[in-house]
Amino acid sequence: MGIYRDTDAPVSAAVAAAAAADAVEQENAAPVQEEPRELTLDEYKALKGNRQKPTYNIRKAGEGEDLTQWKKMYALKKKEGEEEEEEEEVM
Repeated sequence: MGIYRDTDAPVSAAVAAAAAADAVEQENAAPVQEEPRELTLDEYKALKGNRQKPTYNIRKAGEGEDLTQWKKMYALKKKEGEEEEEEEEVM
């Protein structure tokens, strides 16, 4: 049989005491509240006016396209003799 020692008990008691002391300090500091800063419209615009506008990379259709792949292309034409017929549904 081995002998077991409880070494965590004194440490946890010290941690609990420190936590209680911190809680008391926070309660004393809690009543001091800062008021929210109020700005006039001119002051607000002066703060926000220094912002840089975004720049966009505007591209045109077909920019940078390789046209050599379309050299052998030609337009297909519809034959005059063939016309599409509509199919009628009979009920």
